[in-house]
Amino acid sequence: MVRLSLDDDPDEKGIWRHLFSEEPELQRLLTTVKDQYKGKRGSKNLIIFDESILCIWDNQDQKLVCCSILDDRVKSVQFLTPTNPPIFDVDNLILSIDGRLLALQGSHGISVMEVPKKWGSHNAFEGGKNPILCRSLPLAERFFVCNQQISLLEARWHPGSLTDSLLLVLTDDDCLRVFDVKKPQNSLKEIRLSGPLPEPSASRYAVPLGQAGVSFDFGPPVPKSQVVGSRRLDQSKMSSASSIDEDVLLWPVFVLRGNGDVLLTHIDSNGMFNSRKILGPLTMRPPAEDNYGVDASSLICLETCPPLLVIATSSMMLYHCIALSTQSNQDSDLIRTNTPSPDPVNNSPPPPPPRSPLDDLGENGNIKSIEGKVKFSGLSSKASGNQSSLQPFNEPTLYVLESLELISSLTSNTDQFLSASSLRLQKSNSNPQIYSCSHEAGIHIVNVPFINQLKLNHLLGDDLEASIIEYLVCTKPISSTAIPSSFPLGIAWLPRREHFLVTVLLSSGELLAQNMTSIHLNNLIYMGDVESPPKLDPSVSFSVHMNHVLKRNINTPLIKSEDLNDGNKEGLLLVLLNATNIIRKEYLNRMDKASELITKRAKFLSSNKDLQFVELQKLETRSSEIATLIGQLTNKFKKTLDHQEELSKRVEKILDLLQSKMNHLSEAESSSQQELEEMNSSLETYKNKLDQIKKKIKYQQSIRTNNLKEEGNEKSLLSRQIASIKSVLASQSDAIQRLVDDVNVLKRHTSSNVS
Repeated sequence: MVRLSLDDDPDEKGIWRHLFSEEPELQRLLTTVKDQYKGKRGSKNLIIFDESILCIWDNQDQKLVCCSILDDRVKSVQFLTPTNPPIFDVDNLILSIDGRLLALQGSHGISVMEVPKKWGSHNAFEGGKNPILCRSLPLAERFFVCNQQISLLEARWHPGSLTDSLLLVLTDDDCLRVFDVKKPQNSLKEIRLSGPLPEPSASRYAVPLGQAGVSFDFGPPVPKSQVVGSRRLDQSKMSSASSIDEDVLLWPVFVLRGNGDVLLTHIDSNGMFNSRKILGPLTMRPPAEDNYGVDASSLICLETCPPLLVIATSSMMLYHCIALSTQSNQDSDLIRTNTPSPDPVNNSPPPPPPRSPLDDLGENGNIKSIEGKVKFSGLSSKASGNQSSLQPFNEPTLYVLESLELISSLTSNTDQFLSASSLRLQKSNSNPQIYSCSHEAGIHIVNVPFINQLKLNHLLGDDLEASIIEYLVCTKPISSTAIPSSFPLGIAWLPRREHFLVTVLLSSGELLAQNMTSIHLNNLIYMGDVESPPKLDPSVSFSVHMNHVLKRNINTPLIKSEDLNDGNKEGLLLVLLNATNIIRKEYLNRMDKASELITKRAKFLSSNKDLQFVELQKLETRSSEIATLIGQLTNKFKKTLDHQEELSKRVEKILDLLQSKMNHLSEAESSSQQELEEMNSSLETYKNKLDQIKKKIKYQQSIRTNNLKEEGNEKSLLSRQIASIKSVLASQSDAIQRLVDDVNVLKRHTSSNVS
């Protein structure tokens, strides 16, 4: 087990700070939280992140306080008030996958509130409107009011719902109920985990005996044909039935009982179909005498294929289990498990190994082989073909890859008060590799780096990386304290470009934030292309090597408790000695090693610098020579360019001369010549007509003169007629003159073109 600090960033990104705002409503909310939860117990989850908006539920005013986070600080506050507020205290906030619905879970009821749309400059709800009235409705209100003895344990949104409106609810009567938000009063389906409806007396004793479900989660979908199997298919309709079932997906639901048993059922996307038989309890390997704890409290399924289950117990143990189904008469695969290491804080020995295994187990509880071929419980691969889909569904087996032990206080490994408490596991919405574990004594962050190996199906060998545990906040530093002075009310992650912003709300009315970089950087391998073949690792930089040297195996968490002021000198001394030991081993010693490495590195860089100076002088000399050569080449180039321009001008003149001396005409010139010829012919015609007109005028004048002489006694023409005739003749003469001018212009133009 590895414990790594999150505040090993040289830029001090791991320092805790308060998210403060001048908004008086936010300050009043934190004060209300402090007064409301003073003296109470039990961890809760009252905060969530919706993109860049931090939402906090106010149980006193029955409203959702939404804080817009910009540059890791609260910039604005909005209030979402439900139309039908819940009549119970909300313990958990569950946001749907698409972010449109928010489930308000309590121990005796659950309500669903519609989340308004976001727009505007800061991506605020309804452009920054405040307050906002949101439509809300309770689920099965009559059922929970009439059955006060039934408590709601856990609720989750159906990940495969077509309308994102299906909600699965687990109650302490050992029953799973499927609700549709569109039909809130009645459940769509009830799944009895204990078979038929038990008697009231039996269900009353099932919870303390650990025979009732306490937590559940969804796994990756599987084809319906794989669950139903080939036993129920007729031979004549096998091909058609299998082709139909391949298109239908079922979502496995893993249910954890208080005694550590894990059950399995399947639900379709409509929430109506489930396998007739509840599978389980699932076999866990390697076997253990205590069945890996008899006080299980929480279960989550990480987003991997095959599914990786995380089981938490009230004894501060975490188990990472991979769910695999086996088929007989096939080759065996090898899977290694990591045994728990001793606790570095208290130097306590590790828990005893499991009892002597069967033939398929090796030393120290490591699995040697699995009887039959390992097949993932997720979607079937293409290599399996239709044959695998027709095989009967085999009950999966849980293989414990790793067991982790958490520390609840800074003075002792075990705390009696946690036997009545439960651990709450919470997945990260933005990173499938990390999850949180909260309890009354604080919050832990767990990073599972071998998820990438599971995705690549590299389950063989001993190179599985151990999980990283970070003790984030400690609210009970002294183990002798009966009730912690404060406890966590929720944790939320906000993904950034280069880090994760972790926000923690405490019952003491403090809203803390920290930038986590190490978990994000470790997850870059998982976010890459896993289908590409492995490449050689590049050279490791000195900063990476220094970070590896300074990386601590254990850290001192942020202490948020008033127990240190109670005068418990023995407990204070243990905390001081423990912190001093950690600082000496994990801080000072590592800094000394880092100092030696920096000194060696400085000497090497100094000698390397001298060599580089010599090379730099050589390069400067060569640079001056090259500059001189460039100047000479530039002058030659300019001269060559000028000479080329002169030659270009001479060539242009020669081409123009050749073009003008050519005998044959171009197409444009031929067309112009043809037009000129046509104009010349028209001019000849106009000349002939003009001569005829002149002759007619002379003839008419001679006739008039003769007529005047011969007929002297005849009356002369009227002056008006004469004037009109003259005007006609003048206009004709002007027209003829214009034609003559046009002909002369055309002749000159033609002669110039021909020349």
